[in-house]
Amino acid sequence: MDFIEVPESVFSSLNSMVTVAFWQYGDPLLQPQDNSIFEGIDSAGSRVLNVHLPWSNGKVYWDAGRDSTGYDRINQSVSDPSKYRGKWNHWAFTKDAGTGRMKIYLNGQLWFNQGSRYRKMNGIKKFRIGSGGTGTNNFYDGFIDEFSIWDKALSDSAVREFMYKDITSNHTDYQHLLAYYKFNSTNGFTATDATPAGHHASLVGYPEWQSYKGKEATFDNQAHISEKPLNSE
Repeated sequence: MDFIEVPESVFSSLNSMVTVAFWQYGDPLLQPQDNSIFEGIDSAGSRVLNVHLPWSNGKVYWDAGRDSTGYDRINQSVSDPSKYRGKWNHWAFTKDAGTGRMKIYLNGQLWFNQGSRYRKMNGIKKFRIGSGGTGTNNFYDGFIDEFSIWDKALSDSAVREFMYKDITSNHTDYQHLLAYYKFNSTNGFTATDATPAGHHASLVGYPEWQSYKGKEATFDNQAHISEKPLNSE
């Protein structure tokens, strides 16, 4: 039972727009399987944000926004398994409830999108990386790195802007960055938030820290060492 618990305070301003982005490397021996790479739920335990990457059927599901009748969803099959397992890939998930448009980006390119999704994303009380929102199911098997959460639906160019480098105050939409977990520690039970807000996250069940060379993900276009947690129990 391993996951990262992101504090509720991160989502206090989240409402009609969101972006969640990260690097991901699925365990090639276990993926695809039923899992959530992250999920945010409200006080009633109902889903507000969620990504299955993928589900056991090989489809990526992006769920965002909720009202009394349910939540909004888009999904697409992945024809090439290397897009979710055995290789580093960058994924970004956006929603603008004002326009009704939900989008999925893969390695900086728009991969799938649909409209007519107008439910808002407010009310998140629990948010967990590497499992379902309750922390009791849908555990993710693989590596996760450079996890960021924004209260804006980032543009195509903005997504590409930070793919291969650290997010700094020079980023076009830095004022919309709610939390940024670089996972650059080598041990411990805390994932440091790199934003000035300091929304540090807790490692529960102790997801494993691992190191890798930057060139494996072409992150920053150089061979440097970074770390990321692994949920593999």
